[in-house]
Amino acid sequence: MSDLIEAGLLRFSEDIVDITDSADKQLKIEHTLEEIKVFWEGAFFEFSTWGKARDYPCILNGMCVATITERLDED
Repeated sequence: MSDLIEAGLLRFSEDIVDITDSADKQLKIEHTLEEIKVFWEGAFFEFSTWGKARDYPCILNGMCVATITERLDED
């Protein structure tokens, strides 16, 4: 502790606070980007059948689309 005081770091206290605040903001951004990346790596559209005459998926599942649309608005 005495080494820090002798180094005269108190002269730069405002700069140090600015640097640490910026580092905290950067860390928060990195965590948020990682959360976004994890979500989008697992996101996919689901298809459902439509009508009685079709036995194959041909229409987007509304709930899946709503979830992805909501996430797009958030991100």
